[in-house]
Amino acid sequence: MTIHTDLTNTPHAAPVVDDAGEISIWFFIGLSLLGNGILILGAGIWQMMHPPENPGTVLFNLHANTWWGLALLIAGIFYCVKFLPRFLRRR
Repeated sequence: MTIHTDLTNTPHAAPVVDDAGEISIWFFIGLSLLGNGILILGAGIWQMMHPPENPGTVLFNLHANTWWGLALLIAGIFYCVKFLPRFLRRR
């Protein structure tokens, strides 16, 4: 007795957006990274323009939140572009 789990009988992997209109989870992860990157980068730029008198961290001059926000922003743009649903792409 064999159990077939593939109902479509296709050997290839599922596309990013299938015919049923489902959207890949990686697109939403990209949106989350993009949103967090914008917020953290904005806070980092604000902190660079208005530094505190007595920064509480030793390595404040490295501006880690600015770099981390930029990294998240770039990763979010990458995931949003790579996994953009077909119905949102130009035809």
